[in-house]
Formats: sequence, structure tokens, C-alpha cells
Amino acid sequence: MLGTFDAVLFDFDGTLGESHEAVLRAYAQWAEEYGVEVGYAQEYIGRPSATAAHALLPPEIAEEAGRRIDELESLDTDGV
Repeated sequence: MLGTFDAVLFDFDGTLGESHEAVLRAYAQWAEEYGVEVGYAQEYIGRPSATAAHALLPPEIAEEAGRRIDELESLDTDGV
């Protein structure tokens, strides 16, 4: 029996590729840019980037900083 599909889902991370090292690098760069202790920033890996930014930075720059995490993660594809 054949059917049609509305979507196909792939489990990328740990299956088709591995992004952990790239994410670590992105958070390290972000922490340096915003003057945050790297270890504190990396504790938020796996949570929404806005959560990290709002927890670690003043509210007036948190939204922009959250977008910066996303940007850094999308730019670093080495080893992925």
C-alpha cells in the first residue's frame, strides 16, 4: 500500500551528523562577545537561545543576544 506524506522527519543530531562541537564553539564565542563566563553560557546548551540570553544578560540586550547565539550556531558547520 502506497500513500502520500505531508512531511518526512529526520533525526539529524547524533544520527546523520554531530553538531555538539560546533554548538560549544558558538556558545564560547557568544560568551566572549558578551562578557559572560563560558561555563555559565554553556550550561544553557539545549535550551532556547533566548532563555540563555535572558538569564545571563541585562534585559535591554537579551533579545539581540539570543538572536546572536542562533546566528553563530548556524554559521559554524565545521565537523557537522
